Amino acid sequence: MEKYAQNLKELRKALKFSVKRLSEEIGLPESTLWGYEGGKRIPSIELPMKLTKKLNVNANWFLTGNGPMFNDQTGWMVKKENIKLSQFTEEQRLKLLQLIE
Repeated sequence: MEKYAQNLKELRKALKFSVKRLSEEIGLPESTLWGYEGGKRIPSIELPMKLTKKLNVNANWFLTGNGPMFNDQTGWMVKKENIKLSQFTEEQRLKLLQLIE
């Protein structure tokens, strides 16, 4: 789950957002984001979905570190082969597979 923490912090810095601003943009409490960035909390699969919808973040980049940080105008696409599904719970895997198939 360290990838989430690293990518979330990198994204926030690229946007020049404080944790407070990012929390307001995506509708999550500041304490939750601090926990994600610090690697103390494991984010739900909804986090990349919120980042994509609200901030045009490339979900593939957020989940895997591959590709550009932001989507172009054509939208986003997560490649199943790039995601290590074993890092997610069964419920998260099912949600993720529904999202990308």
